[in-house]
Amino acid sequence: MEPLRLRLAAPEDAPAVAALHVATWRRAYSGLVPDALLDALSVEQWARDRRERLAAPAPGVRTWLLLREEALLGFAVTGPARDDDLDPARAVEVHAIYVQPDLLGRGLGRRLLEHALDDLAAAFPAAVEVTLWALEGNVRAERFYARLGFEPGPRAVKSMGGHDLPHVRWRRVLRAG
Repeated sequence: MEPLRLRLAAPEDAPAVAALHVATWRRAYSGLVPDALLDALSVEQWARDRRERLAAPAPGVRTWLLLREEALLGFAVTGPARDDDLDPARAVEVHAIYVQPDLLGRGLGRRLLEHALDDLAAAFPAAVEVTLWALEGNVRAERFYARLGFEPGPRAVKSMGGHDLPHVRWRRVLRAG
């Protein structure tokens, strides 16, 4: 079996990333998000959006791909913290992390997240904490984040496709500050 490898995403990776993103949403959020929202997800639209973001990323934002040969197993998007109540000099964020739904429980998410955290620590030497937002009630994700040292914090409602979705911000120490 070929070893796993990590690399930064390029615009031409957008279709594969979008397909994985939509597939994971449909699997992970079934029962948590209205079916109408999941049914309306468009791989083509998400691929266009992702291609634009990969072609001209916001400052400090990186998208990491976890691959075996050329098969996309997962991806993570990281960068500066986006929340107004956090000091951007001291906080960074995992904007997204997803693994192929059929491959959950095999350590791939841990490998991807640990790589992303190491990269954040190197890219943002003044950062002391890392946050991420997760859909409230996504028990599998909550257990995963807790095992990796994240703790739940503030809650917020985020709107998507006309639906209000409750989220929890998780945080952990990135390095002693």
